[in-house]
Amino acid sequence: MNHKDIKPKIRSQFNIPYNVDYSYDAAGYRITIPYKNLFDDELNGENRILMNYKQDGVEHNFFLGFKQIDPNNLKATHSKGKYFLITHDLNNDLVIDVSNKNFFNEKIAIEDDNLCIFSKEFKGNLFLDYGNPESQIPLAYNEDKHCYIVKINSFLDSKAKLTYENKELAVHKKSQVLFLNSKKGQIIVDTKNDFTFDISKYEVLSIISDIAQRNSKIDITIDYHCSDKYEGKLKSARLYFKNELDMMIYNLSEGKID
Repeated sequence: MNHKDIKPKIRSQFNIPYNVDYSYDAAGYRITIPYKNLFDDELNGENRILMNYKQDGVEHNFFLGFKQIDPNNLKATHSKGKYFLITHDLNNDLVIDVSNKNFFNEKIAIEDDNLCIFSKEFKGNLFLDYGNPESQIPLAYNEDKHCYIVKINSFLDSKAKLTYENKELAVHKKSQVLFLNSKKGQIIVDTKNDFTFDISKYEVLSIISDIAQRNSKIDITIDYHCSDKYEGKLKSARLYFKNELDMMIYNLSEGKID
């Protein structure tokens, strides 16, 4: 593990007080951990970084801390079958959670009104997990098609995680968002957060497919998809711009649905 003293550009991010008599030339530091040092299976599990320094002849030891992480914006990466999740514990100590993963890395599609997650091998029993035991929906593994299958009609109206029987989260090698359309419902598969699966179903889904400038105006093309029960029933739509700062909603445009 290597470290380098740095002068932080924005002191307020690190809660460093300001004083004209202070020197900030080494008020921060950057730690570099080569991947090769983390591949030993003995490091599987939660790892912390122990800091050591001397001041006035007294030796101090503490675990490196980290600002609180939004659970919906965790930091993860992977390499050579190892999965690294950067998080923190209740004491806000930085935690590098290392584990071996059997990654998904094949096609995800809708076929015959089923969501199909392809895998050349059976990786274990999978479930759509909506947060409680009563709302777990199992996926069946089809050995002929080499994929996990679940009927779109069985989805609930909230976001699900893809988990194994022991509650371990399934992970994909790619960070991506897939929009899958069918007459039984529109499915969004999102693995951008931490390579884990967030899967949601919508009856109606509108996707911006193109934005172009035309003279003093902006043309926004939106693709509209709906399940069969809404087919032909929606005749118009409004496009809104929402400002998160003042919580205002502005009506941009209204048009007919082709």
